[in-house]
Amino acid sequence: MGVDLHDMKPSSRSLTRFNGASEMMIGTIKLPVYACGVTHTVKFSVIQTKAPYNAILGTPWLHSMMAISSTYHQCVKFPGPNGQVQTLRGDQQASRDLLIATVKMQQSTPRINAIEKQIQPQQDEILKVAIDDSDQSKVVRVGAFLSEEMQRQAARSGETDHSHPQDRQAKHRAPA
Repeated sequence: MGVDLHDMKPSSRSLTRFNGASEMMIGTIKLPVYACGVTHTVKFSVIQTKAPYNAILGTPWLHSMMAISSTYHQCVKFPGPNGQVQTLRGDQQASRDLLIATVKMQQSTPRINAIEKQIQPQQDEILKVAIDDSDQSKVVRVGAFLSEEMQRQAARSGETDHSHPQDRQAKHRAPA
């Protein structure tokens, strides 16, 4: 795309592709997106893969633009700089070209370069939540991207049983 990635924040999160396969992100970057006189900064997840498109503008962009999309009408409408409704229309020829490029990519012989690399989660992506107020060394690690409620639920589930999984199995076995 010709974007300078020196401002990219490294990240080790996994994304799920449209076909269900997982892809590891190499980072995130915030870039300005200009549409019909309106510019908004959007956070993009960066992956290293062949794709027939440059970027996917999803829900975060639609929300920041206060936009409404219509697949039937192949357009997106949103308020412009002077309050006028702006319309982005789909391009049938570009859509056909994209479909042809995608089919050609799928038909090409896949080449895999196996790289074994230990991915270390970034410290700002993992939070330690105490599960025992009397012993702060007992913690559960949760993703920083989880909501506070989900973090509390994870901590509560860690409070219920601190035993080793094999010990828990032994408790549930019937006596011989």
